[in-house]
Amino acid sequence: MKSKPVVVLLMDRYFAAIHKSISNYAVQAGWMLDATMAVASERYDMPQADAIIAVYTITNSTRDWLRKHEHIPTVHVWMSEADTQQGWSGTAEDGLLCGQQVAEYFLQRGFLNYAFYQRLKGQRSDLRWFGFKKTLEKRGISAIRFAPGRKIIDSTTWLSKKLSKLPKPLALFVQDDLRGAESVYACNAEGLNIPDDVSIIGVGNDELMTHSCGTPLSSVDVQMTKLAIVACEMLQRRISHKVWKQEVIRIPPSGVIPRYSSDSRSVDSVFVARMIQHIRTNLHKQLEANDVAKALRCSRRWLDYECMRTLKHTCSGEIIVQRILRAKQLLADTDFPVASIAAQVGLQQMPRFYRNFKVLVRQTPAEYRRQVGEK
Repeated sequence: MKSKPVVVLLMDRYFAAIHKSISNYAVQAGWMLDATMAVASERYDMPQADAIIAVYTITNSTRDWLRKHEHIPTVHVWMSEADTQQGWSGTAEDGLLCGQQVAEYFLQRGFLNYAFYQRLKGQRSDLRWFGFKKTLEKRGISAIRFAPGRKIIDSTTWLSKKLSKLPKPLALFVQDDLRGAESVYACNAEGLNIPDDVSIIGVGNDELMTHSCGTPLSSVDVQMTKLAIVACEMLQRRISHKVWKQEVIRIPPSGVIPRYSSDSRSVDSVFVARMIQHIRTNLHKQLEANDVAKALRCSRRWLDYECMRTLKHTCSGEIIVQRILRAKQLLADTDFPVASIAAQVGLQQMPRFYRNFKVLVRQTPAEYRRQVGEK
C-alpha cells in the first residue's frame, strides 16, 4: 500500500483561517501535513517531504530554504510579485482591485482627505496603494502615502503624531489588519475619534485581528480560504501528475467588510459630526431626537434643520440609520440572537426593529446574516 504523501506547511506570518483550510483539505486528500514550520521561524531540512505549501513568504531565510528545496513540488499561498518572478506557482490576491474597492467605498461616503499607511513597503501593499491611488485620481482626488521606515522603533507613537497633523475627516487605508490595529491604537493615543475623525480600513479580514484592538476593524476580504483551497488543488495536481509548469491564479477580493472603524461618512458640519458621534455612543439607550438636542444644547428645530441640510433626513432618521448599521455589524460578526441584537441597538420592540431593518436593508435580519455568512 502506498503511504500518504508528506506535505510540509510553512508560514512567514501565521493565519489561522489559512491553516484550517489547508488542514481540512489535507484530510480529504489523504496528505500527512507537517506543520512544524507553520508557527516557528526555524527552517530545517525535510528529506521526507513529498510536497511543500508555503504561505505568505516574506523573509530571506524562507526564500533561501525554498530555493534549496526546488526539487520538491511546491505551491505558494498569497504570493507576491517577487514570488512570480522567481518562477514559483500558487495563488495571489488582486492587489489593484483591493485598492480600488477601498477607494470606491470611501468615495461613496463623500470623503475628501485620503491617506495610505504602510509600516514597511512591499510588493503586496504597493499594488494595493497603486489601485487606491489610481481610482482616486480618476475622480480628481489625491492621496498621500506614508511609512515610518525601519529606523523608527515606536511606530505607534510616530503614527499618532502623523495622523494628528492630517486634515479631518480622514479616510485611512492601511496595508493590512495588523497595521489597522496599530492605527486604532495610534488614534486612541492622540484622542482622535474613530470613525468620525479617522475612518480605517485594513486588508485580510482576519477575524482574530479585526476584533482584537477594541474597535471592530473594517477590512478587505481577500478570500483567504479560497487562496488556500485553490493552492491545495494546484499542489494535488503536481503530486498526482508531476506538473511543474509555472501556474499563478489571482483571486479577486470579495470587497470591504464594514465594521465600526469605517462606520462613518464625511459631513461638512462639525455640529452634525458631533451629533452622529453622540448617537453612536448612546445607541443602547432609548434615545430620541429630543435627548440628542438636549445633550448638544440646541433646539430640536435647529437640530433637524442641520440634519436635513447635511444628511437629507431628520435626527430621528439618523438614529434609525445608526441603529441598523450597528445591527448589521452584530449580525455579521456575532452569533447573538436577533432579539439580543435588537436590544443592544435600542430597539427592544421586535416589530419595529424588523420593519426598520427591512426598509433600510431590503432584507430581513435572518436573510442578511445568511448572505454575509456565505461570503
